[in-house]
This record gives sequence, structure tokens and C-alpha cells, in this order.
Amino acid sequence: MTRTVMMSTEKNAHVHSALSNGNQTVTFTPARAFSAGEVVLLNLSHDLVAADASPLRSAGYAFQFTVGVHPGSRTFTFLNVLSNRTGGPGGPQTRIYGAQATDLNHDGYLDLATVNEVSGDVRVTLNTADGQGGYTPFLTPEGIALESSPNEQADFDNDGETDGCFSAANGQAVTILMGNGDGTYDHGQTINLSGAPHGMSMAQFALRWILMFDAVTCAIPGAKRPSQVEENVAAADLPSLSEETMQKVNQIYEQRIRPLVHQYW
Repeated sequence: MTRTVMMSTEKNAHVHSALSNGNQTVTFTPARAFSAGEVVLLNLSHDLVAADASPLRSAGYAFQFTVGVHPGSRTFTFLNVLSNRTGGPGGPQTRIYGAQATDLNHDGYLDLATVNEVSGDVRVTLNTADGQGGYTPFLTPEGIALESSPNEQADFDNDGETDGCFSAANGQAVTILMGNGDGTYDHGQTINLSGAPHGMSMAQFALRWILMFDAVTCAIPGAKRPSQVEENVAAADLPSLSEETMQKVNQIYEQRIRPLVHQYW
């Protein structure tokens, strides 16, 4: 459950503010009460100024907190079962492997975005906003990489809308979707991670890279702790780096390092 609270000179409909303590303390009061356990993102825009007209820092400020809860009775009432398959329960497999409960359209009710491994997409159902716990039919799916599961919601572009970040194992990519404020997303960016080394530390990667060269008969790394020795030794048993990874390392050297040092060799 996430709500984004924007505070700027142009967009402050979701919160009221008041100065006190000689204008040294500002108190924010939400336009509606927070939900128990709700995650709240508070963004203070760079264009806000103090009572003496002094500005905030150029980047503004961002805070995140979770609303505290009291123990409940743990009693639940069954409402409904939703299928996010196209055409209903008999449609193509989606396999939900993650979800986000957050207010995507600023109506004060929690919507639901399911993260789907097999269909490789995010599917949103909006709360009916009548206090009955109902949801509308799923909106048009937004594509992400296959086998996506780990996900996080945030306001990446500081526009007051909830965005989403989704990482995929099979797809070897991280997808960022930008919220439009109505339950839909714009495709922001896909970061391709294919060919990148996985399951090793940077030190292990450096050692594995050194051992890729036939001219190298041994590597002598330093270590301060026994755990570092074990980590270094384990690098010898790691899989060889792919040709793509070796090319990328060489590209970094040629573009960023060679002009600075190669003339000294």
C-alpha cells in the first residue's frame, strides 16, 4: 500500500501544511487519513521556500515511512475471486508472482497491480472506490520482461504518480514503468542485464577476469579477513566469463581508461 504526497507551489492537493515554532516547524496533514500499514512517500519540491524566502536545496527532499498499526482481531470476510487472465479463468496462463497494492488514480482507495511471470506483464485492476472492496475488470496489460517477480513502487520522476520497478530472472532485465495517475503506465526504461556476471562479488569478477588470460598462471590477491580469503579462492571455481562480458570490459578500458594510462606503458 503506497501513497505519494507531493508538496510544491503548484501541486499540494493531497496535503495541508502549517507553520509553527517561529516558522521553524512545518506540519503536514493529509487530506484524508492514512490507512493502517500504508507506505507513505513524501516529496518536497525544490521550488518551495521558507517564510524568509530562502529556498530548499536544489534537489528538494524525499521521505518514506510506514503507518503504524495496532493488533487486529484477524477476522476476515470473503468478498470475491479475481482472474487476471485474458478472457477469464480459462484464458492463457499469466502466473502472478508479485503484486502492488497502491492508489494509482488518486481516489483514496487501494488498487492492485499484479506482476506476472509467464505473460511477462503488469495487469492493473482499479478499486471501485465505493467502500465495498470491489474491483473493476483488469486494464490492458503493460509488457515487462519474462519471469519478472521482485518489484518495488516509487515516484521516480517526482511527479506525484506512483511508478513501478520490476526485475526479471529469465528476461535478465529491469523494467521501469511510469504511472499516469489513472491506473495505466508509460514504458519508462528497460535496463538489459544479459551478459552481465551474476552470483559473484566485484573482487571475484576481477579475479575471474584475470584468470581468463592464458598468459596468467596465477593471481595473488590481498585480503584482510579470512572471509575475504575464502571469497578470493572461490573465484577460481566460478564459470568462465562470457565473450560478451569480456568485450564489454575491453570497451570500458578503451573508452575510459586507455587514454589516461596507456601512454605510460
